[in-house]
Amino acid sequence: MEIFVDFGLFELLIALGLASASRTIFSHRRLAVLFLIWSGIAPIAVLVVARTELLRWLAVACLVPALINVAALAALMRRHDLAELLTKKAVSPLAVSGPP
Repeated sequence: MEIFVDFGLFELLIALGLASASRTIFSHRRLAVLFLIWSGIAPIAVLVVARTELLRWLAVACLVPALINVAALAALMRRHDLAELLTKKAVSPLAVSGPP
């Protein structure tokens, strides 16, 4: 049970803050590249300094999705300007009309 009865207000504010921060970060190319490098290096550093086998496996479990995210975002950054992708209105693939 929560100590503060805020009905999830703090969680909502944190989520909005993270969304705003990610939009700001990925709208600047150099800052986006810096954060991509950081998100790849951090789990590798944890893997290097981990002393027990359990910590190494946890570091590997963090490294795999981090590298997948880095690869996906780097490919997007090569093809498109991320600022343009962030400002475009999202369209569902089901809503796009085209030949069957």
